[in-house]
Amino acid sequence: MNIPQAPYRMSGLQALRSLSCRPGCLPGLVYSLETADEDVLEILSFLAFLTPAGGTVKIILPVDITHGQMFLNLYRLRVLNSEMGYFHDINPAAASGAVRLTRNDAGHDGNIFTRNTLFATSARGLFGTVFGHGINEKFWAWKYGSSNGRFSVLVVSQGRVVGYDGGIPRMLRLNGCERLAVQSADVAVSDAQRGFYRSGVFNRLSRLFVANAFEQGADFLYGFPHGRAMKLGMRTGVYEYGGAIYDCVTTGELDGPALNCLSVPRDVTADSVSEDIYHNCLRRFEASLDELGMACLKRDFAYFKSRYLFHPEYCYRVLVFAELNALLVVKQEGSYLRVMDFIGDVRFFQQILGATHQYLLSTGKTGLMFWILDAWRFLIDAAQWVSVNDSSAAFAWRSKTQVSLSQKIWISCGDTDFM
Repeated sequence: MNIPQAPYRMSGLQALRSLSCRPGCLPGLVYSLETADEDVLEILSFLAFLTPAGGTVKIILPVDITHGQMFLNLYRLRVLNSEMGYFHDINPAAASGAVRLTRNDAGHDGNIFTRNTLFATSARGLFGTVFGHGINEKFWAWKYGSSNGRFSVLVVSQGRVVGYDGGIPRMLRLNGCERLAVQSADVAVSDAQRGFYRSGVFNRLSRLFVANAFEQGADFLYGFPHGRAMKLGMRTGVYEYGGAIYDCVTTGELDGPALNCLSVPRDVTADSVSEDIYHNCLRRFEASLDELGMACLKRDFAYFKSRYLFHPEYCYRVLVFAELNALLVVKQEGSYLRVMDFIGDVRFFQQILGATHQYLLSTGKTGLMFWILDAWRFLIDAAQWVSVNDSSAAFAWRSKTQVSLSQKIWISCGDTDFM
């Protein structure tokens, strides 16, 4: 075994990763952070593995960091340690350049939690094992490439990834201000690591995912879990329930006179939409949400291109209603078109759905499919030609502060990562 001699002083993550010894073998360990931006999550995980119950570990902060960086390190240690639960709470007054932790009596399962670069390779393999279908490298990079794994938490056991919670950053527009939000996109845990919700790895993984995202600067978390996952997330305290998401369909011929006198929409590919046209629609969209006191995930032109023009697998079309400065982003699904995004004044949403449904019937298609959050059903409830189906998922959220997203946000199919 590669065990350092007393007084067990170590420095740097690489030294921890290369250490080979049994759990709890190093009481009184002294660990020195090499830089201010080391992965504190992985460091705490290793230190918990090495320290026996009742033992202590001393963490020495880098000597060349600023006063602000020192307190940021202390904040990271406190936040992540409180969710990991292996050490007693860190003294917030420890500003002398070192902190001392005391190991509690919880056992250690040998799992190491980290944010390291294994996410882009081994986590993709676990995805296929857990979900029963693969995800290619381009699709994975499209989903997670912008964050480089910063908001994703991995569980590593004996050098293999056995669980992960993948996080995708997205800006949220709330009360005219932009705040950082993170979507919990894929959660995968190997069969061998599953257990009752309090004792299984999912509980600690999901709680550390929240703590890591907030420690990394996010103000909100959100996701689109189905029934069982929503209940599990609420029981573990990870999610708040933000309302049901209904999968709606436009059906049949429209009764009575035409709902509007809109002209036939201009049907174009995503690369034909100019930035000026898009911004005109976006201004209407954001202004209407502001008047209603509602939030939305940011949909600027850069996002539009990344989401719909540069998607590695799916093709999207755009239906432009020039007279209302509005557009629908749609995706072909059999004889239907799925509305991925609506950009325009939300008070015209039903009118534009009606015009689009009429247009589709004239071209031999069946109709539209779209998502609507429970809070927005009032926009379509008067339409007899819209069938509101059972909830296909729920909107889940978590806030770093007292600000709530429940019943206050516009959500569409395009806000997901899997359509």
